[in-house]
Amino acid sequence: MTTVPSLPAALSNNAAFGAVAAIALFCYVVQHRLRARGRPPNFPGPRPLPFLGNVLQMPKENWSPALHKLGLPYGPIYSLSLFGRPLLVVSSTEAARELFEAKSTLYTNRPLPKMAELSGFDTGVVLQHDTHRWRAGRKLMHRVLQPREMPRWREAEEHHLRTLLLNLLNNPDDFASHTRHVSTGLSLEIAYGYRVKTQHDEFVERSDVSLANFGDAFLIQHMVDWFPSLATLPRWLPGMGFMKKAEEYKKQYFQLVDDGLDMVKRGMANGTAKFSLGSITLAESEKEKTPEDLIKFNASEVFIGGGDSLASLLQSLIYFMITHRDWQARAFAEIRAVVGTGAGRLPALTDRERLPVVGAIIAEVARLRPPVSMFYRVAAEDDVHRGHFIAKNTIIFANIWAMLRDDSVYLQPHDFVPGRWLKPEAPSTKVVYDTLFGFGRRYCPGRLIGEEMLFLSASRILALFEMSYARDVHGKEIIPSGAMTRGGISRPELFPCTISPRQPGTADIINAF
Repeated sequence: MTTVPSLPAALSNNAAFGAVAAIALFCYVVQHRLRARGRPPNFPGPRPLPFLGNVLQMPKENWSPALHKLGLPYGPIYSLSLFGRPLLVVSSTEAARELFEAKSTLYTNRPLPKMAELSGFDTGVVLQHDTHRWRAGRKLMHRVLQPREMPRWREAEEHHLRTLLLNLLNNPDDFASHTRHVSTGLSLEIAYGYRVKTQHDEFVERSDVSLANFGDAFLIQHMVDWFPSLATLPRWLPGMGFMKKAEEYKKQYFQLVDDGLDMVKRGMANGTAKFSLGSITLAESEKEKTPEDLIKFNASEVFIGGGDSLASLLQSLIYFMITHRDWQARAFAEIRAVVGTGAGRLPALTDRERLPVVGAIIAEVARLRPPVSMFYRVAAEDDVHRGHFIAKNTIIFANIWAMLRDDSVYLQPHDFVPGRWLKPEAPSTKVVYDTLFGFGRRYCPGRLIGEEMLFLSASRILALFEMSYARDVHGKEIIPSGAMTRGGISRPELFPCTISPRQPGTADIINAF
């Protein structure tokens, strides 16, 4: 008598399990082909595996250069798939403008990583999907960062620049901390009117923690980002540590946001509040009918969205100046010829057009080391672009790193060549910043003040300090690796160097200007 096995017993049998898997695979392929029938082809790309897609080809780290290399055979837009979710990688500025500017209504939204949502970072402008709140948030940002408001920030800029330069003079070995301090300090002043009190200011350190948390949560690297339903599982299960991490991120961030707005309210009550995003929008909130939660979370994103970008670029500037001493010497010679080096005179915004070598160096640093090497968008509807089909909800990786190293635009794209910007036929360095600060409706609202602070910081560092390799105990030069950190905002891994004043009386020069 033949015994008919139960279903579990049958599935435990290798042959039976293989048959079930083969049927499931066949159904998947047929369904996929039926959906694709009669529509334009997808963009070319490496062939995906059933269900897994291209997951085995995805890089574990250094996504921007790895995705650039993976897509070289396929052109400036190529397709990938992860667990059935369609992806596109955009690697040229021209292609990015076609999608994010000419078709901005379709490609405005950013995908919301589940980890970022669990951490509470979806509350402000950066990851906002609600159209009304996003527009209202952008309006608040524009209120204090539009061109006519730039003169209001001059005194704050000069204060933080003096602090940076004096810190470099007195403790040059800690240059990375000083650049973060000036970056976060100015951002907190714009957000809350809060002026940093000490070099180890508690509010700055708390802001830096939330900024680092944001960078980790924003990377689409956690398993819950690809399988959001994992967030509903019991927390005691193995692999659920991301929930505890997200709860801690949210607690730290929300407490910081509440404390920042409370500080503004106290200042307004006793008449000491400075002009800031928090104070001006709170004062106008009743008239404008602006919800308080929108005000406080958008104020926080002044430093969350851009608090570390300036620091990253200045650290990269120092790296390239010690590895390319000839360009450092050319920059100093130009500054000395145009500005002089006497007490009370340092480069100012009015000198910007007269310092093309300095401008070329800064642009080349920004081209090779963008603080944000990639950003993400999501297709709101089905679209046909360049004769290829883009499905609704396709995640689009805009590879800024690749756009700024496009060999069809830049000769020697991976080399530090500031001279490319000094040739008569060279394009304006504006093309770098147009890419660096984003496209379409999601461009960075802090671009104006960001460019100002980058020029002033870089030019004054070049004017006052000589940068060179550090040496070990045997007098041998220590060559930095040039590696970059991972995160939402990347920067050079810590490296030793020597930063010394070019002349006596440097402190007097700094304080007199």
